Amino acid sequence: DIGRALLAATGTEELEEKIFTFIDHLNDGRSLIKGGAEKRRLAELNLRAACRARTFSEFEKARQFVETGLGLLGQDPWNDSFDLILSLLNENAELALITGRPEDISGIVEEIHANTRNTLDRVRAYTVQIEAENSRYKPAVALSIGVAVLEELGIRMPSNPDFPDVLQLNRKMFDRFAQEEPELVAGLQLMTDEKALAASTILTVMSPAAYTSNPRMVPFINYEGMLLTLQFGRNTWSAFFFARAALVAFASMSAAMSDEDLGDLLDFAKRMQATSHELFNKPESEPSRTKVLHMLALIAHWSKSMSRGIELAWDSYESVAKTGDQLAGAYGCLHIANYGFAAGLNLDTYRRQVNDLVKYCEHLKQ
Repeated sequence: DIGRALLAATGTEELEEKIFTFIDHLNDGRSLIKGGAEKRRLAELNLRAACRARTFSEFEKARQFVETGLGLLGQDPWNDSFDLILSLLNENAELALITGRPEDISGIVEEIHANTRNTLDRVRAYTVQIEAENSRYKPAVALSIGVAVLEELGIRMPSNPDFPDVLQLNRKMFDRFAQEEPELVAGLQLMTDEKALAASTILTVMSPAAYTSNPRMVPFINYEGMLLTLQFGRNTWSAFFFARAALVAFASMSAAMSDEDLGDLLDFAKRMQATSHELFNKPESEPSRTKVLHMLALIAHWSKSMSRGIELAWDSYESVAKTGDQLAGAYGCLHIANYGFAAGLNLDTYRRQVNDLVKYCEHLKQ
């Protein structure tokens, strides 16, 4: 009754902010709820509470809300409450990944695959699968899942590009994007096309797996992600694609190139870097914060300074508490270690920092 009274006194616009004031009271009395409609309403509130808890990095608390919500659904939730059970299970799979419960992921994902209607319904589950396989040091498996999902979404990726293919694509990318002004790209409308959003997500999460198991696919992944941004608008992952393109361009520079080609490539790399910074400052980029910061840290020494790279790497590491992106955060730790040594950091300070970062990565099983 206390929970019901508090809920009744809470306006719709205040629900998210005040949900923790009544949700535990309602959950404590859930065994007294008999009606299916009221149980579904409480399951929805637990989902909202879980999402709210995630924004405060309270992942274990979020998991408890999700499991409570699942327990409130009826015997046939896929028919009675399709969207609700799908959202709860997606949250559960993502939280299993974040909280180090990989053994729970396969069962959750199998239930989603068995009961959903199309690829778009399964995108979040595929995302967790790809990230889970990569965290288990199975990048080839993660990459194959991503390639198959993209094909379902209408994007065909080359299975084994050779070096001439990569050179041809780099020239195509340069011709297509060299004149795009960073401010104009950042001023594009938000992406709303569901297939384009799904493809952008899959391209992002499969990128680390490609980097490890088939590096020549990385430029193709970047290119598709950048094209989707120009065609359909900016999205959560746009800044990541442009930062990755800057990395490829910076890393492609060679003393064997002519001065003109080297200058053009450097200008292109800096333009992609600037575009990533512009996109990164957009509110929709917040979930990609850890990934983008680790990429910007990796390229900072080419155009800014090694000390700036260290700062960005620390930002990437510290942002994990907000995003839950442990793999990208572990890469941030690697950049801190590499840059700190190269920059000549005091050895005692360096040793202490690296030991702390190693313990952190071991705790994350990265």
